[in-house]
Formats: sequence, structure tokens, C-alpha cells
Amino acid sequence: LIKRKRIFELIDIAKEFDNLNFHIIGSGSLKSDILKCSSKNVILYDHINNTEISNILINMDLNILLSKSEGFPKVILEAAYSSIPSVLYDDYGASEWIVNRKNGFIVSHFEEVRLLIAELIENPLILQRVSRNVKDLASFFDWRNIIKNWELVIFKLYNERK
Repeated sequence: LIKRKRIFELIDIAKEFDNLNFHIIGSGSLKSDILKCSSKNVILYDHINNTEISNILINMDLNILLSKSEGFPKVILEAAYSSIPSVLYDDYGASEWIVNRKNGFIVSHFEEVRLLIAELIENPLILQRVSRNVKDLASFFDWRNIIKNWELVIFKLYNERK
């Protein structure tokens, strides 16, 4: 829970969509500030183990990651394995692995996040379709598939050196 994660944007969205629950997982220097300004529909968890994450994901429909500087966030794959698509800013190359409205949602600014959530509430079939597709994202990055690609690259490099 640090400033660059933009948690306060999520808190603002939670206040606007008070009929939805927002789960925030993490700890850090902003925890007490987040608790002070959160609405009743925000549930804050400290660091939790993988089993607990799985139990929380069961009750989620959408992962919203509003950071504008990430590598490849593991949380996207954790959510995808549970058929939960993610909403991401494209500032750090998310469009390289997310196909907008196919296996997740790419947005460019805060207002677009708000509009997307309103649209998904109005038309839940969009979320259902994307939730079905997001499993393919998780499968693509599964270790068993990734290792096969690495083996091919290693064999190719080895054969080129002969």
C-alpha cells in the first residue's frame, strides 16, 4: 500500500459504487490513511498466504490494479487463474498481454475506470464473456508452457553455436 499503487483512486471508486464490495490486499505506510478515508464497502487485508488469497478471489468478479508503473504483476495471473479479469492502465505495457475487452480491460485514465465499472454493472454479459476468456491468459503464462518455450530457445542457441 504505497502511493504509486494509486489505492486512493480505488477508494474514490468504492465511494461512488457503494453497492459493490472492494477488497484491498496489502500493507504499508498508507494503511492507516486508507482505513481513515475508506467507506464501509472497502475490506482491507494485510499480507495473506496463497490459500487465503484463493478464498478471497472466490468472491471477486474483477481485479482493479490502478498502478501506472509495474513490471508483470503476479496478481493479474492469480486473478486470471480464478477467471477474474483485470482492469489495468496501459502505462507499463499491459496491452502486450491483455487484449482489451477480450481477456481483460485496458484503460488510459481514471474517468475511464469509472465508466467501465458503470458499463459492466449495466451489461454484466461483457464481464461474463471476458471472465471466460481470461483463463487463456493464465494458461499461456503457466510454468509448464513457459518452460517449453525456454527449452526451444535454449536448444536453438545451442545448435547455433555448433
